[in-house]
Amino acid sequence: MTTDRLDRLAYGGAGAARAEPRLRRSRRRPREAKGNPLPRAGTVSPFVRGTPRSVGPGVSRRPKGRTITMTTQKTFKQRVRARAARTGESYTAARAQLIRKADAPGALPPNPIDTKLLAGVSEEAMLERTGRPLAEWFDLLDAWGAGSRTHTEIARWLVADHGVDGWWSQTITVAYERARGRRVLHQTAAGFSVGVTRTVAADADAVTAAFREPDRRSTWFPDASFEVRAGYSGRRGRYDWTGPASKVWVDLVAKGDGRTTVTVTHERLPDADTAAAMKERWRAALDRLKSALEA
Repeated sequence: MTTDRLDRLAYGGAGAARAEPRLRRSRRRPREAKGNPLPRAGTVSPFVRGTPRSVGPGVSRRPKGRTITMTTQKTFKQRVRARAARTGESYTAARAQLIRKADAPGALPPNPIDTKLLAGVSEEAMLERTGRPLAEWFDLLDAWGAGSRTHTEIARWLVADHGVDGWWSQTITVAYERARGRRVLHQTAAGFSVGVTRTVAADADAVTAAFREPDRRSTWFPDASFEVRAGYSGRRGRYDWTGPASKVWVDLVAKGDGRTTVTVTHERLPDADTAAAMKERWRAALDRLKSALEA
């Protein structure tokens, strides 16, 4: 027998007398585990216990088409917690209510800026009274170079170039300075200021009497230390607070059906801690006022 013939028989080539049959590869795909494909043959999975191991050049550790993202909706979470604290709802219920409002027809698109926190007004009110949401005002101010301007220059520019009302120009300016770290929360050009709003089922005359008459005021704010100032006009009242020395404004807006919105603004407070404490005091006091007038 020739050498070539022996080689073919030894290595299973053509003409081999007892060649082993070739095994067929299954076409059934391997089952995937927990939504992730199993590693291919000849590779080492990086998702094993212990120290992560390389799978070789050009092989990604992360499955294609999948990205890992982290939530950036901190302001939304703050709104959920604030609503839950205010209404007594669970976190889940408060979140569902806010999402339902956002999905309602005509609702404003999501806003990464907390207008209520920075400006003390709602985004709807900002849009209605100034024609733009607060985020757009911030973009305009940045483009104009407001970061290097004074408070007065910013407010004047908003009035002169954009026709913003004086009070709203101050509101936008203060919110901008807070957002850019030039002013802390509750800080204004004249100290610190806080505001609290409640809607009560009573007419404006009854609310006015509850503030102006000491006997009635003592039923809902017994430790209040303010006096009525002369010049009380219409539905806007001004009071002198004595401890610490500061100013209080009370604005009333008739809502119809015998309801009135009460907004208290406490200005010229000495520091951030005092402002935060006064805000909590006014919240509790207006809750008592609401209960007293609606009893």
